Amino acid sequence: MEKTLNRLHELQKQIAAVNDMDRLAFEPEVTRLVAELDEQHEPVPQDIRNLADELIGEAIEARFDNMPV
Repeated sequence: MEKTLNRLHELQKQIAAVNDMDRLAFEPEVTRLVAELDEQHEPVPQDIRNLADELIGEAIEARFDNMPV
């Protein structure tokens, strides 16, 4: 668990340092690590949970931006 939390905090710092378009690249790993903690019934810090939710929302929105109308 400690290793997973440390990795999430590292990712959080990396995400804060990149532009909005590059944030999407981090979504799969952040989502996977949060799910891993959830499966182990370990608490996920709220700031990490919020970041994961933001990234998921951005990924969904990006898919719709590329959808033809």
